[in-house]
Amino acid sequence: MFELETVLAFGVGAGLVALAPMVRRLGSAARSVARHAAEAAESLGDLVAEARTELDTPVVEAPVAAKKPAASRAKKQVTVTDVTVE
Repeated sequence: MFELETVLAFGVGAGLVALAPMVRRLGSAARSVARHAAEAAESLGDLVAEARTELDTPVVEAPVAAKKPAASRAKKQVTVTDVTVE
């Protein structure tokens, strides 16, 4: 009759043929996820660059009648610690 190797090879081949459509869909889904992840990363990079530009732009203050103390005129440093993307 059939040898064990022949039956095993036939079973593996049939299993691969049956799984081929699912593997193709998974590959398509993976490419879609990668494309969307790249777009999200690019948007996040643009957002961070815009925030840095706004932080580096000097702020023009309105004239004040009385001078402020030196401590209040010191440049304030802003640190971004968390970014949430929806």
